[in-house]
Amino acid sequence: MALAALALLIVVQAGATLLVVAGLRHRRDPAMLRHHLRAHRIVPRRWIDAVAGLLPTASIVVGVASAIAPVLTAGAARVAGAAVAVVYLIFAGYLSVLTYRDPAASCGCLGTTGERAGRSLLRAVLMLAAGAAVASPWLAPALAEIADWRLLAALTALVGAGAAVVLTAVAAPVPRRRF
Repeated sequence: MALAALALLIVVQAGATLLVVAGLRHRRDPAMLRHHLRAHRIVPRRWIDAVAGLLPTASIVVGVASAIAPVLTAGAARVAGAAVAVVYLIFAGYLSVLTYRDPAASCGCLGTTGERAGRSLLRAVLMLAAGAAVASPWLAPALAEIADWRLLAALTALVGAGAAVVLTAVAAPVPRRRF
């Protein structure tokens, strides 16, 4: 049970790191984010500028906080899991609609134009499930079974960040064109 808790923390921290990467990429190229939001027609047009302005910062803040929180306390780890689950629930809903409309559509996830909605939807559902599991009440007792679990949580943050780097590396490169 304790190893399962650590494995789930790794997935949640990878998801948190992906939020930071995506937020930084969207902040670097906000025109591309606005372009995708307009093209997908899921967010109402009058909200596009607000969403494009808030999404990068919110992704970075939630990502950083969720990557650090598990090192503090088991309760903070649960809050981080819940935060990651909520963000990826929103992404999964958005990507579900987009995948239904056009499975081959570029979703703009991770700040790229080559990322496809179907693959991103699978990733969002995985992060949602891991976040929900980490947020559940069984996590704290499972972590308490491990001596020095905070040190292991710090190591899971590094492993999660490494996994996120690998996931990001296989995504399509960020284009330099403007929309």
